[in-house]
Amino acid sequence: MLALGFAGAFRRSELVALEVADLAETPDGLRVTIRHSKTDQEGQGAEIAISRGTRLRPVEAVRRGRRLRRSSPAAARSRALPVLWQISLAARL
Repeated sequence: MLALGFAGAFRRSELVALEVADLAETPDGLRVTIRHSKTDQEGQGAEIAISRGTRLRPVEAVRRGRRLRRSSPAAARSRALPVLWQISLAARL
């Protein structure tokens, strides 16, 4: 998920505010919706295009994260899940 943050040049606050519903896969990569940003004082939001990449591969990293996330019981209940999630000391999602 840090690859996504680097590829999109997101601020920490933007990255942690992302929800699964804010990500849409496109033929060229990902479309990320930023609902609010420090520089977006009017709260209009923005859409950021993320390319697939050849070295960092942020789209593949997001796919892997989604596969891991589907194994979580909470994933079946809601699309309003954060993209970044907490992992317990017991390595549970």
